[in-house]
Amino acid sequence: MVDLEYCKKWRLRDKDTYQRVHINTADDFSLLTAKCSEIIISGLNQAYFERFCACHADNFEIIHIQACPLIRDLSPFQNLRNVQWLEINWNQKAGAFWDMSGNISLCGLLLHDMNKISSMDGLEKAPALTGFSITESEDVKIYLDTLEPLALCEKIEQLEIRIEGIRDESALPVTKMKSLKEMGSSLSLFETEQFAMLTARLKNVKLQIDRPYFVFPRSPEENASSRNVRVVGKKKPWLAEQSPKLKQYENEWNALVAKYT
Repeated sequence: MVDLEYCKKWRLRDKDTYQRVHINTADDFSLLTAKCSEIIISGLNQAYFERFCACHADNFEIIHIQACPLIRDLSPFQNLRNVQWLEINWNQKAGAFWDMSGNISLCGLLLHDMNKISSMDGLEKAPALTGFSITESEDVKIYLDTLEPLALCEKIEQLEIRIEGIRDESALPVTKMKSLKEMGSSLSLFETEQFAMLTARLKNVKLQIDRPYFVFPRSPEENASSRNVRVVGKKKPWLAEQSPKLKQYENEWNALVAKYT
């Protein structure tokens, strides 16, 4: 089985380990070979995407779909049985998952800058999924309706959610994930109380957000009074390290953790 961290860092790898292809015309499909188990493919419209999935995709263990904003329907993915890692980077048309029940080898799924995705319904059908990540760039805003489907994802061990927000504002489904070992998220994904609740209830999970605030390094141009401390939680401020308010936020955090312990 492929290593999920390895898959996330393909840009650092030797180019001989993967094939990169841009599809301009149907003739470009002749460039696809099975000499590598990994492919980075771009330029797919809906018709080319369907052809790729039907004729080529299952020859690869690792697939990166890069810059294919014209793909509207992801259902052709449902027939892939050999793919272990799938990344979709920058798509502005597809608004729903596909039936993942047949993706028996898929252990990692990464979605980046897919601003039409608002529901994770169907994620729980992936039989082998151990890693899921959904992220956005600074100029993209992604909102999920709820995290409820995660409560039914029995095998996910690594979870990453770095998006603008969750509409029902609840982190509770994460506490119901039976196999979760590690979670990363944006600092403003939830209200402070929800982050504190996760900290209290997921003591055996490596949480990136597990404290009331984070201190970030200053640039050489910044002085000691610069605001380089980010308080955890939605709409929480940046403060200077010397701010007396930090103690207040720390006390509030500790009280919330105690509430849910």
